[in-house]
Amino acid sequence: MVTQMYQVYRAWSNPDSGVRAILLTGAGGKAFCAGGDVKTVAQQVMAGQQQAAMAFFQAEYVTDAAISQLALPHISLLDGITMGGGAGVSMHGHFRVATERTLFAMPECAIGLFPDVGMMALLPHLPGELGAYLALTGARLTGIAVKQAGLATHFIPSSHLHQVKQQLEQAGPAASDLAHVNNILTDIEAAAAAEQNAGGTAQQQQQQQAADQLFAKLPIINRGSPLSAAVTLAYYRRSRAASLSAVDCLQLDGVLCGHFTAGDGDFAEGVRARLIDKDDKPCWKHASSEQVPDDLVQQFFRPRSQQDVIALHDALTGPPRLPAAASKL
Repeated sequence: MVTQMYQVYRAWSNPDSGVRAILLTGAGGKAFCAGGDVKTVAQQVMAGQQQAAMAFFQAEYVTDAAISQLALPHISLLDGITMGGGAGVSMHGHFRVATERTLFAMPECAIGLFPDVGMMALLPHLPGELGAYLALTGARLTGIAVKQAGLATHFIPSSHLHQVKQQLEQAGPAASDLAHVNNILTDIEAAAAAEQNAGGTAQQQQQQQAADQLFAKLPIINRGSPLSAAVTLAYYRRSRAASLSAVDCLQLDGVLCGHFTAGDGDFAEGVRARLIDKDDKPCWKHASSEQVPDDLVQQFFRPRSQQDVIALHDALTGPPRLPAAASKL
């Protein structure tokens, strides 16, 4: 699916495509949830099929990069679970609409990986150290808290989402104008909020209470891979210091994944324990993050091989073409 999405996005980015705006919705009632492919990729790693595992990640990252570079208005309706790879295809566009059913998380450390799909371009810019908290703990944000954190641009109840599609269709050529699309979303958001307030609903108040409880918690990092946590924190600090873009981070994601798919990290063991055997007893390479040598962490940011360096520039500017390994998917 991810390879098909790449081809579609590249085609729609052509000025002659006739496409004015892109509205991204999830299928099956779970929005942008991902995870099914993780088990398959981890099994490839266990079998020593590193190139096959990297092919999936490279296709995913190239597609996310294409979305981040779109000039057309891109509106994601985050009406449900938004995690992992699902966050990659939904969080890099211009507009991200949360609803009361939105559940956002980046739980990769728990399976011995790291928050990838370019999310390190966004997490360091959240208030305070919230981004580090989410990256290291996999903690969940729900409903209006996703907007309050700065991850969503608007909050619209799910019962009003049909108005978004309707008004975009009615906008005609104006649908290609970012300011006009923002006005559409803002007006629907304001009208829905006024309606809820007039009806005396306690829904947003409950969402606010849930957000306050989350923001008041102290990070508890006790389930994830210590090595993944160390690499994640180093990545977070590197991105914040250099203000890395989505494309910068997706490029670096490929380098890091080259190590994790080669067995340098805890990825295969984490997926085995959490998703395959489900014994929830992973045998991590290190007992704690303090035991992870800094020089080992820094090695993850250097390409293990040239094959792990994704030619993002070629994939985004030339004819629609995935990296060689990814094109075999």
